[in-house]
Amino acid sequence: MKVVFDTSVWVDHLRHGALTPLLPIVRGHFQIWMDAVVAAELLAGCRSRIERGVVEKLISPIRKSGRLRVALDEDLALAGTSISRLRERGLTLKNPGAALLDAIVAVGTIRLGALLVSENRSDFEKLALVMPLQTETLAKFSDRIS
Repeated sequence: MKVVFDTSVWVDHLRHGALTPLLPIVRGHFQIWMDAVVAAELLAGCRSRIERGVVEKLISPIRKSGRLRVALDEDLALAGTSISRLRERGLTLKNPGAALLDAIVAVGTIRLGALLVSENRSDFEKLALVMPLQTETLAKFSDRIS
């Protein structure tokens, strides 16, 4: 099975080691993928060359393994349409400025047939109303695989 960790999970890992106890288990049972949007968000959040180096070290093996997923033009269109469908229902995501990026990550995860693990639960649950997205919080994922 494939798993995609959203930016929120990687940030928690970089700051507090959130994935440290799980990675050996995950690597034994899941393929870890990363969306290129997540990689870009992680790099954009860096405040120094040292932080960029840490993030690049995190991304590098995923890139080398061919598991860094880049959105296609039809993925971008589907992401935009999904946001529009939510708006038709009177729903908006918590951070409208990042809504399209979240939708792109969601579409990419679906295309991979993967599970999205995110702490951004409310936004991805809303997106799951208009697309077949499987998502869990890190706590739920951790409980399930431990």
